[in-house]
Amino acid sequence: MTLIQRVKTGFDAGKKGYGGLLLLGTGTRLFALGSQFVVLIVMTRMLDKSSFGDAMGVFAFYRIASVGIGTGLGNVLLYHISRTPTDHKAEIRRHRTVALTGILLATAVAGGCAFWADSLAIEIFGKPSLARWLMAFAPFMVFSTLNTVAIGALDGRSKIMEALIVAEAAPNGLRLLLLPLVHLLSLPDTAVAHVMTLSVAIPWLRTAWRLGCRSVGGLAPWVRWDAGYATKYVLFSFSSLQLGGVDILIVSGLFSSLAAADYAVAARIAALYPFFQFIILRRFTPIAGQLLHVGNMEVLQAEVTRCRRASLLAVSLTMAGIVMVLPFGLRLLGDYESAVPIAIMLTVAPFVRSNFASCDRILQIAGYANWGLGIMITGLAVVICVPLMLHARLGLESIPIGMAASSLLLQPVIAHVLKQRLGISTIGLSEIGMIVFVIAAVMLAHQFSQAYVSAAIVTGAYLVIAALAAKDYSGFTKIVSAFRPRLPGQDRVRK
Repeated sequence: MTLIQRVKTGFDAGKKGYGGLLLLGTGTRLFALGSQFVVLIVMTRMLDKSSFGDAMGVFAFYRIASVGIGTGLGNVLLYHISRTPTDHKAEIRRHRTVALTGILLATAVAGGCAFWADSLAIEIFGKPSLARWLMAFAPFMVFSTLNTVAIGALDGRSKIMEALIVAEAAPNGLRLLLLPLVHLLSLPDTAVAHVMTLSVAIPWLRTAWRLGCRSVGGLAPWVRWDAGYATKYVLFSFSSLQLGGVDILIVSGLFSSLAAADYAVAARIAALYPFFQFIILRRFTPIAGQLLHVGNMEVLQAEVTRCRRASLLAVSLTMAGIVMVLPFGLRLLGDYESAVPIAIMLTVAPFVRSNFASCDRILQIAGYANWGLGIMITGLAVVICVPLMLHARLGLESIPIGMAASSLLLQPVIAHVLKQRLGISTIGLSEIGMIVFVIAAVMLAHQFSQAYVSAAIVTGAYLVIAALAAKDYSGFTKIVSAFRPRLPGQDRVRK
């Protein structure tokens, strides 16, 4: 058996359940974790702290726009393709229609920002130095939008490993390869933006070849329902990009470029916390769509429970590992040790969400777009209002407090909606106790000025939570078998 055949066999095995997918996805995620940290080191070494803060602010703006538009349009593909995954002709036609829509929207936004870059930099942010970054990052938005749309199609076909490669492994690998070349060749610092563009353009080209298939002609009809569904989830995605997106824009508007650089590093690290949870949710979503389609709520409840337990275990262990090495790792970046307390406080929101894992995905796949949109817009309002009210007193710490407040207020609302509409239970007293325990640990850690002590306290707390989440598992074999989904038609449901 050749190496390619072995890899393909492994990919096929990963379709059998959460455990197999976690095994296969771990390599991809670990590579992405490592490469993102190396890329962060390279960027902080290439750019002075003020320029790094400016670049990350503009990158956050275009990222919000591209991921928002791309995810909203990609959800249309996910909705239709997950219901008829074997109809490849319909999938290609629909993908063409959605991709063309994405190109038009992204080009309009990016072109406008590049054309009025000077006015936006001065009048909106009050930082003239942002103008060059607004122009340099404009192409990134177009290709990032197309790449995100393509990921929606891959998820709908349950091509989870390919989606992970296109979304994470390939972009991070290209950045890891190209950014050092920019430094070695002494190119202008705005070349960083061009590297970011190439990192999403090249993976998209890998998926775009299917759109030119000559045996399948034409476009799919774009009906009013599709437009409404996409619009709601474009707004939903804008509202959900609170970490590494809206928060950095808030920091750029309220604080100096130096403070924005500190927060950008902390937010980039915090974006790694739910890394493995994304694998679990990508596998869960198409299964939930099938179970909702046939109305098998008993099996769906069992899948929700397994998904939550797997997410809690994965997120807790990931955060424990990152926080443990954080005070040492930030030394590699230079003068960024002040980012440690912010990164620790940013662990609260993803931990809360891991206790409610799958809730927003069920809202999405069940078609409750209005509920999801209302909840996410409310959450965005909390994330914006808390820093506006508290930044003068608490400084940068007001940002993670706002994000934690948003999760604590709104995740239970989503759980209540699912309980009332679908009869699905998502959280109990034990999970509430875990949340209280973690918040208490973070508050205790915040009382110590030494980053090493704070990191040790929080690491211990998350290791305790991980142990509690895994208490019903005795060995790797049981982990794999426990995560394996029960598809419609199977009589026995794991309790």
